[in-house]
Amino acid sequence: MPGGGSALKNADWFTWTCVIGFPVQEIWRGTEDGTDVNAVDRSHGEIKDKDGNYRIIARADDFGKVSVYKYPIVVKDQQYNEFPGHSSHVTSCRFSTQDEYLYSTGGEDQCVFQWKVRANFLSVKPRDDDEEEDEEVEDEDAEEEEVDDDEEEEDDGEGEGI
Repeated sequence: MPGGGSALKNADWFTWTCVIGFPVQEIWRGTEDGTDVNAVDRSHGEIKDKDGNYRIIARADDFGKVSVYKYPIVVKDQQYNEFPGHSSHVTSCRFSTQDEYLYSTGGEDQCVFQWKVRANFLSVKPRDDDEEEDEEVEDEDAEEEEVDDDEEEEDDGEGEGI
């Protein structure tokens, strides 16, 4: 092939699943090496949101996280959103054919996660532990209220007879 690899550098491939290449050259962060990123997958179509139309690419890593970037990742420290969930390394990630869902598979946890793709996928923050704690606190408050109601019934001495 005349021109070699440079003749294909701007080719618009149907998909992108290779962790090495021009469109994913900045996928590694800080001190990560070439083994920390296990898989990538680019969306088939464009995502539409307030910032315009663009494709996204998902990254599965050794740290139990799935990250989503705008495609291509050619700028150092490009904005991304990270979704924790797996208890150990994530072995793969793939978009559904209509880009409605992103699937990720865990290694040690042997789980398959299904993530809903939204127009604002890059700006949606993953659920953090503070939100879970808030819900638990609300549940504890509700339980305390129930206990308080029971105590009041016992304290007034006018409980219903048999």
